[in-house]
Parts: sequence; structure tokens; C-alpha cells
Amino acid sequence: ILAVVAAFISLYAVHVTRTVATSGFQSAERVKSDTAGLLAALRSLMVKGALYTQQDSKQRDDASSPGFIDIKPERAVIQMFLCSPTAIAYHSFAADKGREATESGKRSEPWRAFGLQLAGVLQGGNPMSAALQAARLEKLLDGVTDDQLTAISANLEDLPGAIDKLRRARPHDVLTQVLFSMEDDSPHHVLPQFVEFLREQGVDDPEVDLLWASSTGRVDVAQEALKRGASVNVDAKTIIARHRALWDKFQVILR
Repeated sequence: ILAVVAAFISLYAVHVTRTVATSGFQSAERVKSDTAGLLAALRSLMVKGALYTQQDSKQRDDASSPGFIDIKPERAVIQMFLCSPTAIAYHSFAADKGREATESGKRSEPWRAFGLQLAGVLQGGNPMSAALQAARLEKLLDGVTDDQLTAISANLEDLPGAIDKLRRARPHDVLTQVLFSMEDDSPHHVLPQFVEFLREQGVDDPEVDLLWASSTGRVDVAQEALKRGASVNVDAKTIIARHRALWDKFQVILR
């Protein structure tokens, strides 16, 4: 009996060793670990943001104050996540969500703003503003299921496939669509300046607001623009044709 038990344990150990050594298992563990680290940083920001609101408003922003709340460690974790292989896996997942939303006719898809929201936490601001951004991100991650984590991990394991997803999803992502279409011999390279000009002129156009938000990282403006019906497939030619008179005026200013 002991010999049988020992043989069984030995076979099981070999199976576990082989499983752990597979790239799929390692990818899954990497994604879980990085996701847990991101969630810990987001929750820490929320705790610190709550504590910040209880401090003396005249002293809490003074870095030399003994009670100053430093959120640089959390931002460092988020920065590391953004530059990690796991981030590529998440961007591929977000790209799939964006494509599915476009194909189904949905105007809004929170995952489209995932990268912008992460980068937004790195921007200046007090701990409370960072806490609010962190809360939005944690709420977004609330909906990630075990099956979705597996899909995200698969993106990390199949890097060529993940890169191909990012490429195919560009038409459904207003930020990358603008950035990748900025050739020097086309109007795309001055699109950000033209969009800024349109906003200065008081133009009420949700797609102009969406383009401006994508270049400035204003997630709140992007979300509002999508609610107002902005299309993520808008391009420079469409915006220029729609506001031709102002485009001609802008061209004179450029010269």
C-alpha cells in the first residue's frame, strides 16, 4: 500500500512540476500577480484619499508637513504595471471589448478608457483626486471573471496574437487611430491643434470633444462625449469636412 501511495505521489509531483513549467501556467500566474499588485495600489490610493480629506486643508498639501500623504509609491506600482507585459495582455483584452462594442452598436464601453485611466492616476493632483480615479478603475476590474482572466493570460502567452489584436482593433480605438494616422503629408499631424482650435471657438461637437480627450488624457470628457453619441471611428477628414469654414480659418492661422 505504501509503495502504491508513494508511486501515486511521485506521479502527481511530476504532473505538477510539468504544469508549473508550462508557459500557460506562468502567464496566468504573472497576470494574477500583476493584477493583484495593481488592485493593492488602487485600494491604497483610496485609503490615503479618505485620510487626506480628514486633514487640515491649510497644511495637507505641504510636502514638509509631518502628516503629508505621499502617493508616489502607488503611482510607481501603476507606472510599472503600464510598462509590463501584463499591460499588453490587458490592452489586447480592452481592444477586443472595444471591437465587440462597435460591432454590436454600443456607444459606450468602459474598457476603451482603461489605459487612459491608468495614465490619469499618474498625473498631478492631490490624493483625493487620485483616489477617485482609483475607485473608477477598481470598479472596472470588479467585472473581470475567471474566464476573462484566462483570456487575458492567453494574450500574454500568445504575444503575436495579442499584437495582431491590437492592430485589428485600431479602427475601434479613437486614441490609437489618431496617433497611427498622423503622417506628415496629411492633415492628421495637425489634428490635435485643430481640435484645440475648435474647442476654443466654442464648437459643440461630441466627436471633437472625444478627440481632444484622447490627446489630453481627460477620461471624464471622453466618457461624456461617448454618452452624447460620439463615434470612436471618427477621423480627421470627417472632422475637417464637418467644420470646413473653421478649417480654412485655421489654415490661415497656421501660415
